[in-house]
Amino acid sequence: MQIHNEFSTLARGHNNNYLYWISGIIVIFLGWQILGVIPILLHPNTDELLQSGNSPYTILNFITLMSGFLFGLITFVFVAKYIHRRTLISYLTGFKTIQYDRVIFAMTISLLFSSIPFVLWVFTSNECNATSLSSVECARSVEFNPNFSLMTYVSFIFIALLITPIQVGFEEILFRGYFLQGLGLFTKNTVILSLMVGSLFMIAHLANPETSYGMSKYMTILMATGTIWALITIKGNGLELPFGFHLANNLFVFLFITTKNSVISTPALYYDIGIEQTGITWADVIMTITFALIIPYIILSIKYKWTTGFSYLLKSYSNLKKK
Repeated sequence: MQIHNEFSTLARGHNNNYLYWISGIIVIFLGWQILGVIPILLHPNTDELLQSGNSPYTILNFITLMSGFLFGLITFVFVAKYIHRRTLISYLTGFKTIQYDRVIFAMTISLLFSSIPFVLWVFTSNECNATSLSSVECARSVEFNPNFSLMTYVSFIFIALLITPIQVGFEEILFRGYFLQGLGLFTKNTVILSLMVGSLFMIAHLANPETSYGMSKYMTILMATGTIWALITIKGNGLELPFGFHLANNLFVFLFITTKNSVISTPALYYDIGIEQTGITWADVIMTITFALIIPYIILSIKYKWTTGFSYLLKSYSNLKKK
């Protein structure tokens, strides 16, 4: 397979005057955060939706809250075509065509490593409920959704499969497409570029209600996620792999396990009730980064014959110190 170009440098040689970038960011922000709020303002329960984490799940609530990403995606296409004069695919991949097999592979890995601890939590929780234990092992427990409805859940599966790719696609094309390539105009250093994009990804999620479970720990997970996904984008020459990870992660959370104080309410099968008691622990942070980020990255390094895992990062950091 021939690489068309280096993905992180594809912005070079196009309309890169700072006015174009400022205009592009403003237009995308207006579409995402201003036009995207209109459906919420037109909603019969606007106040409820504006209180992030407090709105119950309904089909209308879910679609309304996710509509901002559609507006953001539409305005991004406008910015790419009419401001930067570039093709949409140049923000998606450095290959001549989108590598769908990479999307599927990343989703498979993500779902596998999400399912293992989830299944363990379910079995552990059943034991705790059967024996009425209150040990440390039972602190991280899950509870089957007491309001579960088969019809509601089945209908939500179809809605989630339709809408979640739009939400994930917009976030990926914005952070690890637009911002990564824009920042790539100033540096080619992988460490700096990944950390900068990771920081922007983290900052964008500061308003999420999940921060109530432990701001520093939640931000650490987001920073690590944004940074490693940016690294995977650079190494993988496109958004296919991070899109696969991101989509699988969000679908898993939407469909199988969520928290009672989540940015978007869904009829997931289980609630993480342990987090209500302990918040996010540093053990959670370590487990998440290890199983959801580091191990998958190593697997990708082996499969796609990248420069052996994290030696690539160390080499980039060494080059940075020499400068």
